Amino acid sequence: MTTITEYLAEQKRLAEDAQADSTSLKMNTDTGRWMISSSKRTIFAMDQLVDTVPRMIAALEAVVRMHFPYRGPGDRDTCGSEICSNLSWGPEPWPCPTVRAVEAALGGGGDE
Repeated sequence: MTTITEYLAEQKRLAEDAQADSTSLKMNTDTGRWMISSSKRTIFAMDQLVDTVPRMIAALEAVVRMHFPYRGPGDRDTCGSEICSNLSWGPEPWPCPTVRAVEAALGGGGDE
């Protein structure tokens, strides 16, 4: 069985392969039509990513659904996930480290 770390490493490699060579637009002199030109490696990687990107988005959505804002004691916004709300030192403020890590990895930020 593949670990999540191995799976993500493979997806990263595919993304790098998809960007490895420059895809170019060329005129087919026989037909007079424009054609996209790419290596087989790039086409294979892009084909694989078409299947994996929706699964990775669903995985991130599942994580974010588990970590949601909750109005805690004293009208503090805290994370309502089972893990973040049951810490021995008290509930984790919103956004929790998990949500902040996802936002940072996606290049975003801010409270939703």
